[in-house]
Amino acid sequence: MKNLLLTQENLEKFKRGDKTQIRRLHGLKEINENPDDWVKPFELDCEPGLWTIRNYKTGAVIAFKPRYHVGEVVFVGEPWHYINIPEYNYGIEYADGEIRWWADNGNEMNYPLDEKPRSPRFMFAKDEKPRSPRFMFAKYARTHARITSVGCGRLWDMTEADCIAEGIEAWASNLWVLIYGIERVEL
Repeated sequence: MKNLLLTQENLEKFKRGDKTQIRRLHGLKEINENPDDWVKPFELDCEPGLWTIRNYKTGAVIAFKPRYHVGEVVFVGEPWHYINIPEYNYGIEYADGEIRWWADNGNEMNYPLDEKPRSPRFMFAKDEKPRSPRFMFAKYARTHARITSVGCGRLWDMTEADCIAEGIEAWASNLWVLIYGIERVEL
């Protein structure tokens, strides 16, 4: 399962249902070196998921595939810590302070516990700093999203409704971006 990275502020907006779109630069670096030289990309009918864009000055055509696809379910990464305790039990602490405890299951460490483990030697060590959401394992994710739409456009083409759905006010540059519709799902 792929991960989706949001800032802590946008994660909270997404959980409340206030954020229903994201914009990403995945695969568009070359295009955005001179974004005004390219005409609107389109998805190929003969190969869904493959997009092309043409440079109107040079005639060059670039093909790219968006990272996410309509209907795909992804997990939303967030900052986290390991909390280690004796007897191979451990916890995952999230940025909001919630801790979910896990127990060893044949060295897989993937058996969730309903409550904090009871151990006569209850001492635990916590990571010094939060781990990056980029490296969160899918099994630790609390929040999931379904991709509801995929498109490509310029930042300055956003409507006021798009800005509200994205959770932003304005963009400084007019780059090409992939636009994903997202909705929260429970797994």
